[in-house]
This record gives sequence, C-alpha cells and structure tokens, in this order.
Amino acid sequence: RAPPCRFFLRGHCRKGSACSFLHERPTAASSVQATPARPATLLEKLLRREVRRERGWILQAVRFFTHNTEYFEHQVGGEYTTDMSATTVKPS
Repeated sequence: RAPPCRFFLRGHCRKGSACSFLHERPTAASSVQATPARPATLLEKLLRREVRRERGWILQAVRFFTHNTEYFEHQVGGEYTTDMSATTVKPS
C-alpha cells in the first residue's frame, strides 16, 4: 500500500490520478494510530524530580530577565543597548 500524498492532503497535488501516492482523506479512526507508550527508563525515573526542578529554575530566570530588562539596558546616545563596554561611568 502506498503512503498518502502529502500534496493531496494539503489540497494541491499537481499529478492528479498519475500520482503514485495515495489520494484518500484519512478517516478519524485511521488518523489516530495507537502507538504503544515507551516505559520510562530507570535513569528517567531517577532524574524526573531533578529535571522538573531544573526546568523551574530556567523558567524563573527567563521570567526575571523578561520582566526586569531595564536593569540590563544602558542608554548610550539616545539608544538602548545591552553592551556594557559602550557605556562610560561619569563621576557625579
């Protein structure tokens, strides 16, 4: 059995009936294929908590930097930049 034509599924196969791929719309039953779930390995089970915690830390860092960008931007010549070497410290 030939695999389905991806162009036909998108609605524009140029070859029409001469196409060597299958020109059928998938039915609801055939589009949902039961793939057996792979059981978690021992390493995945052991590291699950640490991975979840690390993702939380990364998300916290991203949130911090996106919400506090004014701390990391410096005004140089009317433009904002994150390049620290472009700024000069003027004594008050």
